Amino acid sequence: MTKAMIPAHKDTIMVHCLDTPASWAKTKSIAQIVKEVTRWHVKERGWSGVAYAIIIGPDGSLGKGRDLDGDGDVWDETGAGAKGWNKNVIHLALTGGKGGSADDEFNVHYTPEQDVALRKQIADIQTIAGRKMRVMGHNQVSAKGCPCFDVPSWLARAKAPTATPPAARAVNPLAALIQAILSAFKRNRS
Repeated sequence: MTKAMIPAHKDTIMVHCLDTPASWAKTKSIAQIVKEVTRWHVKERGWSGVAYAIIIGPDGSLGKGRDLDGDGDVWDETGAGAKGWNKNVIHLALTGGKGGSADDEFNVHYTPEQDVALRKQIADIQTIAGRKMRVMGHNQVSAKGCPCFDVPSWLARAKAPTATPPAARAVNPLAALIQAILSAFKRNRS
């Protein structure tokens, strides 16, 4: 296999969510997650392959997705993540995001490990490409909540938080509920 390269026409990285409950992926390996999402896209939607180049699991693990020619290089593929936004775009997806809205905070739906992994993946893609690429959320090109946070605002934060090992991380469902209520309240006031 030759060294992966980002084709010159690829100018955008788009972030998505899988619209799954946080618990859905907790007991699955990244290989199981990619296999299940591929089944959804191929068997249930009739697509030629999974929509995304990379899927990021709750533990920050990365699973290679769309590789229609089977060469192991997901960067050269035309994705299927957003109508009219596929040829020049590399699509990345996070597990989670079920029931979210575009103005939620990242930590309502995703783990610190996903934060670190997504930031690193974006940086790695731009390093491989040898250029800065536009980074956006699916919700910026479609009337959807996906990926359930404002990607440019999240990305503008100076540094990703340090990931906490899963055993040490306490899930605070009350904080998530309060954030969801506040988000719904903001939407209703607009």
